Amino acid sequence: MGVVGATGVIVAAIVGAGIFAQTGQFGASVVSPLNLIAPWVLGGFVALCGGLSLAEHGAMIPCSGGSDEFARRAYGKTNG
Repeated sequence: MGVVGATGVIVAAIVGAGIFAQTGQFGASVVSPLNLIAPWVLGGFVALCGGLSLAEHGAMIPCSGGSDEFARRAYGKTNG
């Protein structure tokens, strides 16, 4: 694993841990458990929609490149 890969792992660990730490701090200040669960459910729904959308594009355009390839085919090549 190179420097870039190791840096990515460290950043992902910090961001991942921060999500759970902030939820605990936020959870201490809410009145109802529903107020704590609702953002997680909404975020999960948005992530599910995004994942299903990318899966559909991947099935329609089976090539390497993922989102970059989808954007190139939708908007054309960049000038840069």
